[in-house]
Amino acid sequence: MDYNKKQYRKKRQQRKSKVVKHKQKEIKFHANIEEHDFETKMNHILKFLKKGDGVKISLYMRGREMANKDRAWKTIRRVEQIVKEEEIGEPDNPPKLSGHTILLFLNPISNK
Repeated sequence: MDYNKKQYRKKRQQRKSKVVKHKQKEIKFHANIEEHDFETKMNHILKFLKKGDGVKISLYMRGREMANKDRAWKTIRRVEQIVKEEEIGEPDNPPKLSGHTILLFLNPISNK
């Protein structure tokens, strides 16, 4: 009985000591986003980063929006700037364009 009790306690201790892994959340933008929608999505991004989750930001460009890529880049840089100013997260890599999508990965800053 003592051996079973020891095994049980050991398994419980291992379960408690496991590191909690946070998830990767995704927020989708479009190039012609309105100000209120932008602020709402930014609040979600900041909330996820405070919680400790990584955030994948994908900005889609449809049809004629591809002709005005500068508007999309301004939006993605604005997101990046706000996150840096809040000092909650940092970009994993610079944003990159792949097809009709601009991708940006943000990681939370660990407070160790």
